[in-house]
Amino acid sequence: MEPEMQSKRTELKKYLAPFTGRWEPLLLLGSLLMWRLFPVLDQVYRGLKHWILSTFAITLLFGHATAKAQCVSDETHQCVSNESIAKIKLVLQERACLDANKPEFTVNDIPILVDRYGRVFVDSDKKSVGLRMKWCHYDVTATRDVNVLAARQVPPDFGFRLRLKLTGLAAPTEMFRKDQQFIDGVDLAAAIEPIYYRDFNLNAVVGLHLVGLAVGFDVTNTATLLAGVTTPWSSFRVVPTVGLSLSLW
Repeated sequence: MEPEMQSKRTELKKYLAPFTGRWEPLLLLGSLLMWRLFPVLDQVYRGLKHWILSTFAITLLFGHATAKAQCVSDETHQCVSNESIAKIKLVLQERACLDANKPEFTVNDIPILVDRYGRVFVDSDKKSVGLRMKWCHYDVTATRDVNVLAARQVPPDFGFRLRLKLTGLAAPTEMFRKDQQFIDGVDLAAAIEPIYYRDFNLNAVVGLHLVGLAVGFDVTNTATLLAGVTTPWSSFRVVPTVGLSLSLW
């Protein structure tokens, strides 16, 4: 064994021979520093040894307890997951929005038009009514198809009314009398309508030269053709008269 050990030592010296001269001062200096710093490091270790061990033990104990801790629901406590907390937060935000804002309603109505002649028109493209409500994140629309029935009030066939009319009269017999001029057969008058039956009406006519009664026929809502009898203010004789009147209302 001794010759074998001696052989290994010889081989190790041969291997370290190139480095011995180069690194020997550094190894000596490092050994000296370690010999001088060892007491200081030993004091530091002795001072922090209990704190390091206590910290490690507390961390290991509480970390193990935290990992093993679980929420248990009972009569006074209810365990809530993170997903449920996120949903509760979203519900509270929505509730705050609903309390801070008012809903907006939009009605989709059906246009019905009545022209000046009383005719009724309905938009055939829209036969449904709708209601839209916008409130925070809510956007709801409700529609329903309906049957549109447009009607207007029809006036009665017979009745009493008071209409004042501006009337132009013409008396043919007075126009061609030999003792009178042509202009004497033309008169400007006011007519009052107290009674009507459908499109016919009775009118009292009072003009500058003539006064009498005439039956009228409504051509339009305002224009009326008249035919009746009158008498001149200057003499009492029956004169056939025709005319055209325009009602003021």
